[in-house]
Amino acid sequence: MLNQEKIKSILLLLHKKIYEASYFVGAYTLRKCLLIYNNLKKVFLYILNHLKKGSVRAIRFVIKIVLMLKTEICAPFKALYRFFKQFWGEIKEEKRKNGVKA
Repeated sequence: MLNQEKIKSILLLLHKKIYEASYFVGAYTLRKCLLIYNNLKKVFLYILNHLKKGSVRAIRFVIKIVLMLKTEICAPFKALYRFFKQFWGEIKEEKRKNGVKA
């Protein structure tokens, strides 16, 4: 039968593994979002530099759309990051209250 200390150690190990997995997923996703954003920025800056001034207004419109898409694509990941940040903060606080060392 599992005693309370054994359950705590299992939960702490589970916590550590979930944290590591979510950290790597978040870091990878952020890196990919930034890569996409930077590449799109380079493409549009190249186009802006090589077009006549009459077309700049149309390009600005396209850039605004791309920036809105970037915001929409990255928003769920930002919300997930905030959730996990709050979640881990609460776990750390409970550990501190109960005197559990990580």
